[in-house]
Amino acid sequence: MTQPTPEQASEPLTTEPEPMTTEPTAGAAPAAEPTAAEATTTEPTAAEATATEPSAAAAPAAGAAPPFVHRRWVRAVTRWTLAAALFAGAGTLTAHQITERERTDVPGLATEADGRWDYPELTLPPLPEGSPAPFADANDAEVHHADLRELLLPAPASAGAHPELPETGWLAPEEFTALFGSEKEQRELADAFGTLPLRQISRRAWSMPDGTTTEIYLLRFTTGTVAEAFFDQEFGVLATRKKLAAAPSTEADGTWPEESALIGDVRTVVRTEVAPLTDGHTRLAHLRAGDILGLVVQTHPDNAAEVPFHQTVILQAQLLG
Repeated sequence: MTQPTPEQASEPLTTEPEPMTTEPTAGAAPAAEPTAAEATTTEPTAAEATATEPSAAAAPAAGAAPPFVHRRWVRAVTRWTLAAALFAGAGTLTAHQITERERTDVPGLATEADGRWDYPELTLPPLPEGSPAPFADANDAEVHHADLRELLLPAPASAGAHPELPETGWLAPEEFTALFGSEKEQRELADAFGTLPLRQISRRAWSMPDGTTTEIYLLRFTTGTVAEAFFDQEFGVLATRKKLAAAPSTEADGTWPEESALIGDVRTVVRTEVAPLTDGHTRLAHLRAGDILGLVVQTHPDNAAEVPFHQTVILQAQLLG
């Protein structure tokens, strides 16, 4: 909205009545001759004179009140419209100034101390020439053509090495199945990999200064349909959900927003460990994005914090979507 200039905002609104244009009746005293200044101020244009000149039949009787009510009403509306424009312009300018500032510069919107980790700026890995994005219309199989290791979320700037695992690498299927608690579940997963073809598994792991460890696993299947079938069979239904050895007893994370169950094209299932705890407290999330399934695991000796875990899940989902 265009704001009025200071000259427009301070220009006085003329409220002097225009001289009457009706002729006086017989016997009435002639009206006083207007001064040159008054004639200049109130002289109607030719168009106004043509539009507003009353006919002889409709001429008002002598002594009738001058027809100023309509013109004063228009001026009042104009005055209020100008005031509204000034307030709206000021509000728009204030909103623009806030949105242009850094979040931490605006009182009440700072996020430095809310527990988030300092992840680097995310960039999507390049695709092979001529390959469509995973959820493009031309990619019916929802295949990710990028290097699977480059789709892993990078570690935060303050992260260190995981105490037991290498930072990044490929994983054999039996190494992934070993994450789960019972031999029966491990055999079922191995059998599922045989019937629902698995192509690759990649992993990234790190630790934080507070003792929290993070592990992210990405499993690439042949198509999105195959990945969905594996997800529903092994992780999507409570009765058949495989249990991690690190967190055999879990429940749905009640603090995970319902609207985040689907982040773009990525489906999420987020859970948290409940008593009896094993070795510390663990949070975990399953992700399904086309032909890729993801598993995010965070463990802390006492209590795995909610904010950095949710942040990690959301960022990993954005990389896959």
